[in-house]
Amino acid sequence: MESNDSSGLPAALAGLSLDEAIHTTEDKAEKDLAGADTLVSVPRTSNYKSQFRDSVLLFHVMVLEKSAFLWIGTEGLGLEDLNMAVPTPYDEQPSVIEIMGGSAGFGASMSQKLSKRFGILLYVSVNVMIDSSDMEMFIQKETITLLTKILCP
Repeated sequence: MESNDSSGLPAALAGLSLDEAIHTTEDKAEKDLAGADTLVSVPRTSNYKSQFRDSVLLFHVMVLEKSAFLWIGTEGLGLEDLNMAVPTPYDEQPSVIEIMGGSAGFGASMSQKLSKRFGILLYVSVNVMIDSSDMEMFIQKETITLLTKILCP
């Protein structure tokens, strides 16, 4: 760890003007990035369409750094429901909070299960009128398959 001088700058930047220090820091960052073997580019997005009986379901996944956003809906679009689940060291089950929506239900339950399975903070928005347990199971299976392909290549 570099020691700081009285100005608060690291010793390597001491005596440089602010502009010189900024350019030196930018040059070092570019060299560090150029030497990296792999860079994970975030955010990344994926879109997927699936058919369940007479309904077309749309899946949108945005992968962020150490988290993901999953939107499930129909061609009518919309954002009526939004839940967040995050793994915690204090409990086996991830903590869940309902950000938007009428009642904690399928979206909250699914966000918790997926957060536990993938070990990341997960935002889940389910904007589908679920009329059967078959539809719930279908959505869960499609989501797990999709997220596994995206998050665990």
